[in-house]
Amino acid sequence: MLFAAFFFSGVYLYRLHPSISFAIPVTLLYVLRRVWHSISAQHLITYCFLLLIGLYSHRHYDNRLVRDVMNYDAYLTSNVPCLYQIDSVPYSGHLTPQTQRFRARILSCTTWQPHTPIAIHLTHRGERRHYGDILYGHLSSVVSPKFILLCRPRSVRSSRTVQPMRISDRSLLRVYQPGFFEQPLIFTRRLVINYFMTHHHYLLQHPHAGLLMALLFGEQRGLTPAHWLVLKQAAISHLVAISGLHITLVARCLQMPLCFLSARLGAQQPALVSRVIASIILFIYVVIVGMSPSCIRAFVMHCVMLVVTQCYQRVQPLQCLSASALLHYLIDPGHFDHIGCQLSYGIVASLMFAHRYQAIIPRFFHWLIAPAIAGIWSYVYWGEVMLISPLTNAISIPFVSWVILPLTLLAFVTSLICLPMSRLLFDGVMLSWSLLFRLLQWLVLPHNALA
Repeated sequence: MLFAAFFFSGVYLYRLHPSISFAIPVTLLYVLRRVWHSISAQHLITYCFLLLIGLYSHRHYDNRLVRDVMNYDAYLTSNVPCLYQIDSVPYSGHLTPQTQRFRARILSCTTWQPHTPIAIHLTHRGERRHYGDILYGHLSSVVSPKFILLCRPRSVRSSRTVQPMRISDRSLLRVYQPGFFEQPLIFTRRLVINYFMTHHHYLLQHPHAGLLMALLFGEQRGLTPAHWLVLKQAAISHLVAISGLHITLVARCLQMPLCFLSARLGAQQPALVSRVIASIILFIYVVIVGMSPSCIRAFVMHCVMLVVTQCYQRVQPLQCLSASALLHYLIDPGHFDHIGCQLSYGIVASLMFAHRYQAIIPRFFHWLIAPAIAGIWSYVYWGEVMLISPLTNAISIPFVSWVILPLTLLAFVTSLICLPMSRLLFDGVMLSWSLLFRLLQWLVLPHNALA
Protein backbone atom coordinates (compact mmCIF):
# COMPACT_ATOMS: atom_id res chain seq x y z
CA MET A 1 0.00 0.00 0.00
CA LEU A 2 2.81 2.41 0.86
CA PHE A 3 4.59 1.62 -2.41
CA ALA A 4 1.47 2.60 -4.38
CA ALA A 5 0.96 5.74 -2.24
CA PHE A 6 4.46 7.07 -2.96
CA PHE A 7 4.33 6.03 -6.64
CA PHE A 8 1.06 7.87 -7.32
CA SER A 9 2.23 10.83 -5.29
CA GLY A 10 4.94 11.12 -7.92
CA VAL A 11 2.40 10.67 -10.73
CA TYR A 12 0.33 13.67 -9.59
CA LEU A 13 3.20 15.65 -8.05
CA TYR A 14 4.06 18.13 -10.79
CA ARG A 15 0.40 18.86 -11.61
CA LEU A 16 -0.19 20.48 -8.24
CA HIS A 17 1.02 23.73 -6.70
CA PRO A 18 4.67 23.51 -5.55
CA SER A 19 3.71 23.91 -1.91
CA ILE A 20 1.19 21.06 -2.14
CA SER A 21 3.70 18.97 -4.07
CA PHE A 22 6.20 19.43 -1.25
CA ALA A 23 3.59 18.79 1.45
CA ILE A 24 2.47 15.38 0.08
CA PRO A 25 5.76 13.45 0.58
CA VAL A 26 6.44 15.25 3.86
CA THR A 27 3.00 14.24 5.16
CA LEU A 28 3.52 10.63 4.10
CA LEU A 29 6.89 10.49 5.82
CA TYR A 30 5.41 12.05 8.97
CA VAL A 31 2.65 9.43 9.04
CA LEU A 32 5.24 6.68 8.65
CA ARG A 33 7.27 8.17 11.47
CA ARG A 34 4.23 8.25 13.76
CA VAL A 35 3.19 4.69 12.89
CA TRP A 36 6.59 2.97 12.88
CA HIS A 37 8.37 5.37 15.30
CA SER A 38 11.46 5.09 13.09
CA ILE A 39 12.25 4.90 9.37
CA SER A 40 15.33 3.08 8.17
CA ALA A 41 17.52 4.58 5.49
CA GLN A 42 16.69 1.67 3.18
CA HIS A 43 12.94 2.33 3.42
CA LEU A 44 13.45 6.06 2.94
CA ILE A 45 15.52 5.52 -0.21
CA THR A 46 12.95 3.04 -1.56
CA TYR A 47 10.02 5.41 -1.05
CA CYS A 48 11.85 8.37 -2.61
CA PHE A 49 12.84 6.17 -5.55
CA LEU A 50 9.21 5.13 -6.12
CA LEU A 51 8.12 8.78 -5.98
CA LEU A 52 10.70 9.71 -8.62
CA ILE A 53 9.66 6.78 -10.82
CA GLY A 54 6.03 7.91 -10.71
CA LEU A 55 7.03 11.50 -11.50
CA TYR A 56 9.26 10.52 -14.43
CA SER A 57 6.89 7.93 -15.94
CA HIS A 58 3.87 10.25 -16.07
CA ARG A 59 5.88 13.22 -17.32
CA HIS A 60 7.18 10.96 -20.09
CA TYR A 61 3.62 9.91 -20.96
CA ASP A 62 2.38 13.51 -20.96
CA ASN A 63 5.22 14.65 -23.21
CA ARG A 64 4.42 11.93 -25.73
CA LEU A 65 0.74 12.88 -25.62
CA VAL A 66 1.50 16.56 -26.27
CA ARG A 67 3.79 15.66 -29.19
CA ASP A 68 1.10 13.43 -30.71
CA VAL A 69 -1.56 16.13 -30.41
CA MET A 70 0.74 18.75 -31.96
CA ASN A 71 1.63 16.41 -34.85
CA TYR A 72 -2.01 15.67 -35.51
CA ASP A 73 -2.85 19.37 -35.45
CA ALA A 74 -0.12 19.98 -38.05
CA TYR A 75 -1.56 17.30 -40.35
CA LEU A 76 -5.07 18.73 -39.98
CA THR A 77 -3.84 22.23 -40.79
CA SER A 78 -2.18 20.84 -43.94
CA ASN A 79 -5.46 19.12 -44.91
CA VAL A 80 -3.79 15.69 -44.98
CA PRO A 81 -6.21 12.70 -45.03
CA CYS A 82 -5.97 10.42 -42.00
CA LEU A 83 -7.17 7.01 -40.90
CA TYR A 84 -9.73 6.83 -38.09
CA GLN A 85 -11.66 4.12 -36.26
CA ILE A 86 -15.05 4.70 -34.65
CA ASP A 87 -14.58 4.26 -30.91
CA SER A 88 -18.16 4.69 -29.66
CA VAL A 89 -21.67 3.71 -30.68
CA PRO A 90 -22.85 6.25 -33.32
CA TYR A 91 -25.90 8.06 -32.01
CA SER A 92 -28.69 9.82 -33.94
CA GLY A 93 -31.08 12.23 -32.25
CA HIS A 94 -34.85 12.14 -32.66
CA LEU A 95 -34.93 15.48 -34.45
CA THR A 96 -31.96 14.77 -36.75
CA PRO A 97 -32.09 11.06 -37.64
CA GLN A 98 -29.71 11.51 -40.60
CA THR A 99 -26.95 13.00 -38.43
CA GLN A 100 -24.69 10.76 -36.38
CA ARG A 101 -22.37 11.75 -33.57
CA PHE A 102 -19.53 9.51 -32.49
CA ARG A 103 -15.99 9.43 -31.16
CA ALA A 104 -13.20 8.34 -33.53
CA ARG A 105 -9.71 7.22 -32.57
CA ILE A 106 -6.83 8.42 -34.75
CA LEU A 107 -4.91 5.50 -36.28
CA SER A 108 -2.45 7.20 -38.64
CA CYS A 109 -1.81 10.15 -40.97
CA THR A 110 0.38 9.13 -43.93
CA THR A 111 3.37 7.47 -42.20
CA TRP A 112 2.78 9.02 -38.77
CA GLN A 113 1.13 6.99 -36.01
CA PRO A 114 0.36 8.34 -32.52
CA HIS A 115 2.19 6.72 -29.62
CA THR A 116 -0.70 7.46 -27.26
CA PRO A 117 -4.41 6.87 -27.97
CA ILE A 118 -6.06 10.10 -29.15
CA ALA A 119 -9.73 10.42 -30.06
CA ILE A 120 -11.86 13.26 -31.43
CA HIS A 121 -15.61 13.86 -31.42
CA LEU A 122 -17.19 13.95 -34.89
CA THR A 123 -20.57 14.76 -36.38
CA HIS A 124 -21.39 12.91 -39.61
CA ARG A 125 -24.27 13.31 -42.04
CA GLY A 126 -24.82 10.73 -44.75
CA GLU A 127 -24.34 6.98 -44.89
CA ARG A 128 -24.79 5.33 -41.50
CA ARG A 129 -21.64 4.25 -39.70
CA HIS A 130 -21.18 1.51 -37.11
CA TYR A 131 -18.94 0.94 -34.13
CA GLY A 132 -15.47 -0.24 -35.18
CA ASP A 133 -15.64 1.03 -38.78
CA ILE A 134 -12.30 2.24 -40.10
CA LEU A 135 -12.64 5.51 -42.02
CA TYR A 136 -10.27 7.37 -44.31
CA GLY A 137 -10.40 10.99 -45.38
CA HIS A 138 -9.87 14.56 -44.23
CA LEU A 139 -11.99 16.76 -42.00
CA SER A 140 -13.79 19.59 -43.69
CA SER A 141 -13.73 21.97 -40.72
CA VAL A 142 -10.82 24.23 -39.81
CA VAL A 143 -9.18 23.37 -36.52
CA SER A 144 -9.30 26.08 -33.88
CA PRO A 145 -5.96 27.45 -32.61
CA LYS A 146 -7.20 26.47 -29.16
CA PHE A 147 -7.09 22.80 -30.16
CA ILE A 148 -3.60 22.19 -28.77
CA LEU A 149 -4.34 24.11 -25.56
CA LEU A 150 -7.53 22.13 -24.98
CA CYS A 151 -5.64 18.88 -25.47
CA ARG A 152 -3.00 19.57 -22.87
CA PRO A 153 -2.68 16.67 -20.43
CA ARG A 154 -4.28 18.64 -17.63
CA SER A 155 -7.45 19.04 -19.71
CA VAL A 156 -7.55 15.75 -21.58
CA ARG A 157 -9.56 12.95 -19.99
CA SER A 158 -8.57 9.36 -20.64
CA SER A 159 -6.80 10.11 -23.93
CA ARG A 160 -9.83 11.97 -25.33
CA THR A 161 -9.88 15.48 -26.71
CA VAL A 162 -12.61 17.96 -25.87
CA GLN A 163 -12.64 19.84 -29.19
CA PRO A 164 -15.81 19.05 -31.21
CA MET A 165 -15.41 18.87 -34.99
CA ARG A 166 -17.81 18.65 -37.91
CA ILE A 167 -17.32 16.75 -41.13
CA SER A 168 -19.22 17.17 -44.37
CA ASP A 169 -21.09 14.44 -46.20
CA ARG A 170 -18.92 11.66 -47.66
CA SER A 171 -15.70 13.26 -46.43
CA LEU A 172 -14.79 10.09 -44.54
CA LEU A 173 -15.05 6.84 -46.49
CA ARG A 174 -15.45 3.46 -44.82
CA VAL A 175 -12.50 1.41 -46.02
CA TYR A 176 -12.43 -1.57 -43.66
CA GLN A 177 -14.37 -3.45 -41.01
CA PRO A 178 -12.39 -5.10 -38.20
CA GLY A 179 -12.03 -8.87 -38.20
CA PHE A 180 -11.70 -11.22 -35.25
CA PHE A 181 -8.04 -12.04 -35.81
CA GLU A 182 -6.99 -8.41 -36.39
CA GLN A 183 -8.91 -6.80 -33.51
CA PRO A 184 -10.64 -9.47 -31.39
CA LEU A 185 -11.84 -7.13 -28.63
CA ILE A 186 -13.32 -4.53 -30.99
CA PHE A 187 -14.82 -7.28 -33.17
CA THR A 188 -16.54 -8.86 -30.15
CA ARG A 189 -18.04 -5.59 -28.95
CA ARG A 190 -19.08 -4.67 -32.49
CA LEU A 191 -20.81 -8.03 -32.93
CA VAL A 192 -22.81 -7.64 -29.71
CA ILE A 193 -23.76 -4.01 -30.44
CA ASN A 194 -24.87 -4.79 -34.01
CA TYR A 195 -26.94 -7.72 -32.74
CA PHE A 196 -28.70 -5.44 -30.25
CA MET A 197 -29.28 -2.72 -32.85
CA THR A 198 -30.72 -5.25 -35.31
CA HIS A 199 -33.17 -6.98 -32.98
CA HIS A 200 -34.03 -4.21 -30.52
CA HIS A 201 -33.81 -1.03 -32.59
CA TYR A 202 -37.35 -0.07 -31.51
CA LEU A 203 -36.05 0.56 -27.99
CA LEU A 204 -33.99 3.49 -29.26
CA GLN A 205 -37.22 5.44 -29.81
CA HIS A 206 -38.11 5.28 -26.11
CA PRO A 207 -37.63 8.58 -24.20
CA HIS A 208 -35.31 6.82 -21.75
CA ALA A 209 -33.32 4.84 -24.34
CA GLY A 210 -30.19 6.77 -23.35
CA LEU A 211 -30.36 5.33 -19.83
CA LEU A 212 -30.60 1.80 -21.25
CA MET A 213 -27.63 2.31 -23.59
CA ALA A 214 -25.56 3.83 -20.77
CA LEU A 215 -26.18 0.87 -18.49
CA LEU A 216 -25.87 -1.82 -21.17
CA PHE A 217 -22.92 -0.58 -23.27
CA GLY A 218 -21.48 2.32 -21.28
CA GLU A 219 -22.52 4.82 -23.98
CA GLN A 220 -23.84 8.10 -22.55
CA ARG A 221 -24.36 10.03 -25.79
CA GLY A 222 -28.06 9.19 -25.83
CA LEU A 223 -28.72 10.92 -22.51
CA THR A 224 -30.78 14.08 -22.97
CA PRO A 225 -30.25 17.37 -21.09
CA ALA A 226 -33.31 16.48 -18.99
CA HIS A 227 -31.62 13.23 -17.95
CA TRP A 228 -28.40 14.97 -17.00
CA LEU A 229 -30.28 17.65 -15.05
CA VAL A 230 -32.09 15.11 -12.88
CA LEU A 231 -29.00 12.91 -12.45
CA LYS A 232 -26.89 15.88 -11.41
CA GLN A 233 -29.46 17.34 -9.01
CA ALA A 234 -29.97 13.91 -7.46
CA ALA A 235 -26.19 13.26 -7.32
CA ILE A 236 -26.56 9.81 -8.91
CA SER A 237 -24.67 10.28 -12.17
CA HIS A 238 -22.47 7.33 -11.18
CA LEU A 239 -25.42 4.96 -11.69
CA VAL A 240 -25.43 5.43 -15.47
CA ALA A 241 -21.71 4.73 -15.72
CA ILE A 242 -20.58 1.10 -15.76
CA SER A 243 -18.59 0.93 -12.56
CA GLY A 244 -17.15 -1.52 -10.08
CA LEU A 245 -20.59 -1.88 -8.50
CA HIS A 246 -21.91 -3.54 -11.66
CA ILE A 247 -18.81 -5.72 -12.11
CA THR A 248 -19.07 -6.94 -8.50
CA LEU A 249 -22.76 -7.72 -8.92
CA VAL A 250 -22.17 -9.67 -12.14
CA ALA A 251 -19.31 -11.60 -10.50
CA ARG A 252 -21.49 -12.61 -7.55
CA CYS A 253 -24.36 -13.64 -9.82
CA LEU A 254 -22.01 -15.84 -11.86
CA GLN A 255 -19.90 -17.54 -9.22
CA MET A 256 -22.55 -19.51 -7.29
CA PRO A 257 -24.29 -21.08 -10.33
CA LEU A 258 -20.94 -21.87 -11.96
CA CYS A 259 -19.64 -23.47 -8.77
CA PHE A 260 -22.79 -25.62 -8.55
CA LEU A 261 -22.50 -26.69 -12.20
CA SER A 262 -18.78 -27.47 -11.82
CA ALA A 263 -19.49 -29.67 -8.81
CA ARG A 264 -22.31 -31.46 -10.62
CA LEU A 265 -20.06 -32.12 -13.61
CA GLY A 266 -17.46 -33.75 -11.37
CA ALA A 267 -14.72 -31.11 -11.34
CA GLN A 268 -12.04 -31.82 -8.75
CA GLN A 269 -11.81 -28.14 -7.75
CA PRO A 270 -15.24 -26.64 -8.49
CA ALA A 271 -14.44 -23.36 -6.73
CA LEU A 272 -11.34 -22.77 -8.87
CA VAL A 273 -13.12 -23.78 -12.08
CA SER A 274 -16.04 -21.46 -11.33
CA ARG A 275 -13.71 -18.53 -10.55
CA VAL A 276 -11.73 -18.98 -13.76
CA ILE A 277 -14.87 -19.26 -15.92
CA ALA A 278 -16.42 -16.27 -14.11
CA SER A 279 -13.24 -14.25 -14.77
CA ILE A 280 -13.41 -15.06 -18.49
CA ILE A 281 -17.07 -14.05 -18.67
CA LEU A 282 -16.31 -10.90 -16.68
CA PHE A 283 -13.53 -9.97 -19.13
CA ILE A 284 -15.94 -10.36 -22.06
CA TYR A 285 -18.47 -8.21 -20.19
CA VAL A 286 -15.84 -5.52 -19.54
CA VAL A 287 -14.99 -5.52 -23.26
CA ILE A 288 -18.67 -5.22 -24.24
CA VAL A 289 -19.29 -2.24 -21.94
CA GLY A 290 -16.32 -0.34 -23.32
CA MET A 291 -13.49 -1.02 -20.83
CA SER A 292 -14.03 2.11 -18.77
CA PRO A 293 -11.43 2.91 -16.07
CA SER A 294 -13.74 1.91 -13.22
CA CYS A 295 -14.52 -1.41 -14.94
CA ILE A 296 -10.84 -2.17 -15.41
CA ARG A 297 -10.20 -1.29 -11.76
CA ALA A 298 -12.89 -3.72 -10.58
CA PHE A 299 -11.78 -6.49 -12.95
CA VAL A 300 -8.10 -6.19 -11.97
CA MET A 301 -9.08 -6.28 -8.28
CA HIS A 302 -11.15 -9.40 -8.98
CA CYS A 303 -8.15 -11.08 -10.66
CA VAL A 304 -5.78 -10.10 -7.84
CA MET A 305 -8.15 -11.54 -5.25
CA LEU A 306 -8.50 -14.72 -7.34
CA VAL A 307 -4.73 -15.24 -7.46
CA VAL A 308 -4.26 -14.45 -3.76
CA THR A 309 -7.11 -16.77 -2.74
CA GLN A 310 -5.76 -19.59 -4.88
CA CYS A 311 -2.34 -19.20 -3.24
CA TYR A 312 -4.01 -19.51 0.19
CA GLN A 313 -2.86 -16.05 1.24
CA ARG A 314 -4.74 -13.39 3.14
CA VAL A 315 -4.61 -9.82 1.88
CA GLN A 316 -6.09 -6.60 3.15
CA PRO A 317 -8.58 -4.81 0.84
CA LEU A 318 -6.34 -1.73 0.70
CA GLN A 319 -3.40 -3.87 -0.38
CA CYS A 320 -5.53 -5.42 -3.12
CA LEU A 321 -6.61 -1.95 -4.25
CA SER A 322 -3.00 -0.73 -4.31
CA ALA A 323 -1.84 -3.71 -6.37
CA SER A 324 -4.69 -3.24 -8.85
CA ALA A 325 -3.82 0.47 -9.19
CA LEU A 326 -0.21 -0.32 -10.07
CA LEU A 327 -1.28 -2.99 -12.61
CA HIS A 328 -3.91 -0.63 -14.03
CA TYR A 329 -1.28 2.07 -14.52
CA LEU A 330 0.85 -0.36 -16.51
CA ILE A 331 -2.16 -1.15 -18.72
CA ASP A 332 -3.02 2.49 -19.56
CA PRO A 333 -1.40 5.48 -17.79
CA GLY A 334 -3.83 7.84 -19.49
CA HIS A 335 -6.73 6.49 -17.45
CA PHE A 336 -5.33 8.18 -14.36
CA ASP A 337 -5.96 11.58 -15.98
CA HIS A 338 -9.64 10.62 -16.14
CA ILE A 339 -11.85 11.99 -13.37
CA GLY A 340 -13.85 8.76 -13.36
CA CYS A 341 -10.71 6.74 -12.64
CA GLN A 342 -9.59 9.11 -9.89
CA LEU A 343 -13.01 9.03 -8.25
CA SER A 344 -13.23 5.25 -8.58
CA TYR A 345 -9.99 4.65 -6.67
CA GLY A 346 -10.52 7.57 -4.30
CA ILE A 347 -14.04 6.64 -3.22
CA VAL A 348 -13.24 2.92 -2.91
CA ALA A 349 -10.15 3.68 -0.79
CA SER A 350 -12.18 6.06 1.39
CA LEU A 351 -14.89 3.42 1.90
CA MET A 352 -12.24 0.88 2.91
CA PHE A 353 -10.77 3.29 5.47
CA ALA A 354 -14.25 4.08 6.78
CA HIS A 355 -15.07 0.39 7.07
CA ARG A 356 -11.94 -0.13 9.15
CA TYR A 357 -12.92 2.58 11.64
CA GLN A 358 -16.72 2.34 11.50
CA ALA A 359 -16.80 0.81 14.99
CA ILE A 360 -16.40 4.30 16.47
CA ILE A 361 -19.51 5.50 14.59
CA PRO A 362 -22.96 4.68 16.03
CA ARG A 363 -24.59 1.82 14.16
CA PHE A 364 -27.64 3.91 13.31
CA PHE A 365 -25.49 6.27 11.17
CA HIS A 366 -23.64 3.58 9.17
CA TRP A 367 -25.95 4.07 6.19
CA LEU A 368 -24.72 7.68 5.92
CA ILE A 369 -21.07 6.70 5.45
CA ALA A 370 -21.22 6.11 1.69
CA PRO A 371 -23.26 9.28 0.84
CA ALA A 372 -21.01 11.37 3.11
CA ILE A 373 -17.85 10.11 1.37
CA ALA A 374 -19.40 10.67 -2.06
CA GLY A 375 -20.40 14.19 -1.00
CA ILE A 376 -16.86 15.01 0.15
CA TRP A 377 -15.36 13.88 -3.15
CA SER A 378 -18.05 15.76 -5.07
CA TYR A 379 -17.17 18.93 -3.21
CA VAL A 380 -13.43 18.41 -3.89
CA TYR A 381 -13.96 18.06 -7.64
CA TRP A 382 -16.98 20.25 -8.38
CA GLY A 383 -17.32 22.48 -5.32
CA GLU A 384 -20.89 21.46 -4.54
CA VAL A 385 -22.74 19.03 -2.28
CA MET A 386 -26.30 17.84 -2.84
CA LEU A 387 -28.04 17.51 0.55
CA ILE A 388 -30.67 15.27 -1.00
CA SER A 389 -28.05 12.76 -2.20
CA PRO A 390 -28.39 10.38 0.82
CA LEU A 391 -32.09 9.94 0.07
CA THR A 392 -31.74 9.64 -3.72
CA ASN A 393 -28.82 7.21 -3.42
CA ALA A 394 -30.67 5.14 -0.83
CA ILE A 395 -33.54 4.78 -3.32
CA SER A 396 -31.63 4.52 -6.61
CA ILE A 397 -28.65 2.28 -5.79
CA PRO A 398 -30.67 -0.75 -4.58
CA PHE A 399 -33.29 -0.31 -7.31
CA VAL A 400 -30.71 -0.13 -10.12
CA SER A 401 -28.39 -2.76 -8.66
CA TRP A 402 -30.97 -5.40 -7.77
CA VAL A 403 -33.80 -4.72 -10.24
CA ILE A 404 -32.83 -2.78 -13.36
CA LEU A 405 -29.31 -4.14 -13.97
CA PRO A 406 -30.13 -7.87 -13.47
CA LEU A 407 -33.30 -7.46 -15.54
CA THR A 408 -31.32 -5.73 -18.32
CA LEU A 409 -28.66 -8.44 -18.44
CA LEU A 410 -31.30 -11.18 -18.29
CA ALA A 411 -33.23 -9.55 -21.13
CA PHE A 412 -30.13 -9.35 -23.31
CA VAL A 413 -29.09 -12.96 -22.63
CA THR A 414 -32.67 -14.11 -23.25
CA SER A 415 -32.63 -12.42 -26.67
CA LEU A 416 -30.14 -15.08 -27.79
CA ILE A 417 -32.73 -17.76 -26.99
CA CYS A 418 -36.23 -16.28 -27.28
CA LEU A 419 -36.78 -12.85 -28.80
CA PRO A 420 -40.46 -12.42 -27.71
CA MET A 421 -39.53 -13.08 -24.08
CA SER A 422 -36.55 -10.74 -24.39
CA ARG A 423 -38.72 -7.93 -25.72
CA LEU A 424 -41.12 -8.43 -22.83
CA LEU A 425 -38.23 -8.16 -20.37
CA PHE A 426 -36.85 -5.06 -22.08
CA ASP A 427 -40.29 -3.47 -21.81
CA GLY A 428 -40.08 -4.15 -18.08
CA VAL A 429 -36.64 -2.50 -18.00
CA MET A 430 -37.92 0.63 -19.72
CA LEU A 431 -40.94 0.74 -17.40
CA SER A 432 -38.60 0.50 -14.40
CA TRP A 433 -36.45 3.35 -15.73
CA SER A 434 -39.57 5.46 -16.31
CA LEU A 435 -40.81 4.91 -12.74
CA LEU A 436 -37.42 5.64 -11.18
CA PHE A 437 -36.83 8.73 -13.31
CA ARG A 438 -40.30 10.03 -12.53
CA LEU A 439 -39.72 9.56 -8.80
CA LEU A 440 -36.32 11.29 -8.93
CA GLN A 441 -37.78 14.11 -10.98
CA TRP A 442 -40.48 14.58 -8.35
CA LEU A 443 -37.86 14.66 -5.57
CA VAL A 444 -35.32 17.04 -7.09
CA LEU A 445 -37.51 19.06 -9.50
CA PRO A 446 -40.95 19.12 -7.86
CA HIS A 447 -42.24 22.08 -9.90
CA ASN A 448 -41.35 20.49 -13.23
CA ALA A 449 -42.71 17.13 -12.17
CA LEU A 450 -46.08 18.64 -11.19
CA ALA A 451 -46.21 20.61 -14.42
